[in-house]
Amino acid sequence: MRKYYYKKNGETLGPFALEQLRKEHLNLDTMIQFDDTKEWHLAKNIQELTVQTQMPFNTSMRKDYSWETFGIIALILYLGYSFGWLIIEFIKAIFEPQ
Repeated sequence: MRKYYYKKNGETLGPFALEQLRKEHLNLDTMIQFDDTKEWHLAKNIQELTVQTQMPFNTSMRKDYSWETFGIIALILYLGYSFGWLIIEFIKAIFEPQ
């Protein structure tokens, strides 16, 4: 059975079986080495990780927007819609010749 190693903060961790490696917090740029080679590979280029699973990598790369963020965006849109006419009138008053 093939064993895997990976680098984290300059330290080599392992050996891991494939199932153990999938449970580690990897990202697409994690460097992986097999026990039968001396070469390091990017995790996104390793077929065992990408073919057999949908997304074996740490999902912290994905942005999760909370309801708080949604609320702030909704408030900005509401205020822009409600007071946009006032801002436009103010800009007109500044730049229109009298």
